[in-house]
Amino acid sequence: MKLSRISRIVQILTTLQSGHSYSAEELTGMVGVSRRTVFRDLKELSSIGVPYRFDKDKGGYMIEPEFFLPSIDLNLQEALSLLLLVHKGRTHLPIPFKNSALLAGLKVENNLPAKIRQYCSATLANISIRPDRHAPMDLLDRLFSQLQDAIHTRRKIQLLYHSLYPQEDI
Repeated sequence: MKLSRISRIVQILTTLQSGHSYSAEELTGMVGVSRRTVFRDLKELSSIGVPYRFDKDKGGYMIEPEFFLPSIDLNLQEALSLLLLVHKGRTHLPIPFKNSALLAGLKVENNLPAKIRQYCSATLANISIRPDRHAPMDLLDRLFSQLQDAIHTRRKIQLLYHSLYPQEDI
């Protein structure tokens, strides 16, 4: 699928913002255009003030994450809680659009001060989470999309909840 120029430049921008470096060949494969077109797109990013750079050691282009997201004012407990969800709860999170939430969490993690990020990493290495039962993710995604649509179109809806699991004695 060939992307429009604007979509392609936005995709290159968000890819380079990830904090990883990408060679021109990798970018070419991602956006489906020639190497020359990728260089034109990079030049366009530069002309609008995006400070990408070529990292010789890694052999690729990148944008420092701080360019887009300033330091986040999270305390240690808030940062640790967020990273606990991202790293340990990702297979157990019963939330709609889980992948988007996880990607957002990883972006926040990349912008934490180094000392907080290192402390959280060391702490998380010693934490495990026991999964709990929940509805299948595709059902949650579909339900959440329907709720968003109802809100957007200002329709009233009625939601009937039937447990997927029998009552348990507590």
